[in-house]
Amino acid sequence: MSENKISRKNLIFFIGLQLLLMGLLFTTGLLTQKIIYQRQNDFPIFTQAYELLKDNALKPLPAPKILEYGMIRGLLEAFNDPFTVFVEPPQNELQTNQLQGKFGGIGVRWIGIF
Repeated sequence: MSENKISRKNLIFFIGLQLLLMGLLFTTGLLTQKIIYQRQNDFPIFTQAYELLKDNALKPLPAPKILEYGMIRGLLEAFNDPFTVFVEPPQNELQTNQLQGKFGGIGVRWIGIF
């Protein structure tokens, strides 16, 4: 009979512990969701303008990469620093190769004689 009481106490303890852990995990999930939502909504006016454009534009929106580059250019324009520029990755690679003295090709140039 004492073993039955011990196992009953253990069962109640483990059920209580599980309920406490589930409540803690639920609360943690809610707090994490609020933090993530607040972080995603750092630019509410931009988000609203984007959604309006996406829903009501007469033409399809440009590709995401083109939109992203445009956002970066707009950010730098608002930053208003003449020494801070955005160079798109393909152009950046060309400039980096030129600065390092690397170039491609075999050095042949077509001269249109005909």
